[in-house]
Amino acid sequence: MNSYETMQRLVAAKLATVSTNGYLDTFKYARRVMFDYLWDTDARLAECRGHTYDNRTGELVVAAPRKSFNYLENGWWKGVSLDTPVIAYKKYNGFMACVSKHEGEVIVSTTGSTKSDFVRYAKESIGSELKWISDNETLLYEIVHADDPHIVDEPVGAHYLGFRSKVDGLFNPYGKSEDIYVGTLKGILAIAMVNRGEGFMVYDLHNDPERLKPAKVKTPYYVGKKRLMRLSSKNSEIMYNDPEKFASTLPEMWRDVPKIITKMYPHNGWNILPEQSRRATLEMLKGK
Repeated sequence: MNSYETMQRLVAAKLATVSTNGYLDTFKYARRVMFDYLWDTDARLAECRGHTYDNRTGELVVAAPRKSFNYLENGWWKGVSLDTPVIAYKKYNGFMACVSKHEGEVIVSTTGSTKSDFVRYAKESIGSELKWISDNETLLYEIVHADDPHIVDEPVGAHYLGFRSKVDGLFNPYGKSEDIYVGTLKGILAIAMVNRGEGFMVYDLHNDPERLKPAKVKTPYYVGKKRLMRLSSKNSEIMYNDPEKFASTLPEMWRDVPKIITKMYPHNGWNILPEQSRRATLEMLKGK
């Protein structure tokens, strides 16, 4: 993982931002890294995803998870055999929260802050019985909160995902037995094709990050639904101008929807529709 000085250099290079809350500095990659896909600019950006440091000493306080990439995104896992043994964990559709302990204090953080409304949501969801946390570990949760609706339905609450060591950076994933798949890469890709959740985090079966770093496998249901729910005004205009051409950019199961939308709503009608109203329409057409 990166040192405090490395994080400061990423900020100076405008590749990262820092949020300060008293003695805590939380670092996150800059928005342009995501939008302009600058991950190859500096490999250290993968370890700049909510990592928090004591700005008095430079000590790592929150060992946030490493940035992960979608299967085949920019060639990620392209050369991995479909027969590769993997273990996959359900990916909950919420927001990430980390819980750490530093100098006897429990620290709750999100990908970019220790003081936002989302931190408050996380504290409400996780509760306060966390004094047993080791100083050398960071616990990872996915938070599903009633005031923060997303793309697909999930049980409201804090879903524990595992812990990461502050010492060696190794992440130890966790999942309920019904949320775990053990088999081959080919098998989990087939499951994702028919699943109606967000997708899965897929690891080498032996959890050897030096051999194979994890990949995200998103479901076609989620990918298409998210794209249509969060369609920008620019892309909404493209959809109305040529529904068939726009449909070709969506997963197959969603390719009939742009034409339906443009008939249901007058020109630009989808653009002014609130996100959750869009979701209701999409679920009426395709189900949850």
